[in-house]
Amino acid sequence: MTDYHWELGIDWDAAIGPANGSYMPAGFVQPGAPSVVKRPRVKGGSGGDTITFFIFDITHSTLQTNQRVASDIVSFTVNPRVGALGQTNDDPLLHLQPVLAKQGDKVASKFFDKPYFCWVSDPVPVNEADAAVVERKFLLSFFVQARGGADNVLRTFAHDPEMIVGPNM
Repeated sequence: MTDYHWELGIDWDAAIGPANGSYMPAGFVQPGAPSVVKRPRVKGGSGGDTITFFIFDITHSTLQTNQRVASDIVSFTVNPRVGALGQTNDDPLLHLQPVLAKQGDKVASKFFDKPYFCWVSDPVPVNEADAAVVERKFLLSFFVQARGGADNVLRTFAHDPEMIVGPNM
């Protein structure tokens, strides 16, 4: 049984694209491991693996002012897609909208290399695969709606694995 961490970063200074959205960098971390996991693999069912989600406010000014820019996370959704031909589209996680708790103090981030203000989910169990299935592959997209900034506006941040190309794959 392993509890992995998926660290996501919302940056109020990031470029704003269509639908008031911005790209959200993310890294998959195994606590105690020396580096970020490049190709996440977890076990469901008897493996008992879980994923805890961390959403960090990585806006640069939070490092200088020691104040949050994002005031609240309005919603957080995990959108799984099948990553292999012929595989059924069953949910890889027990919860696709994990509840997040706002942390009072900054929390150290392995992926972003510094402590930042953040929100943290409870560990989300990885669902058990059908006994006949040797391995399942999924592409997980993440969507966060957050309020913040000087006028407390609502912004959408997204991480889509298909946006990553080249040596990061």
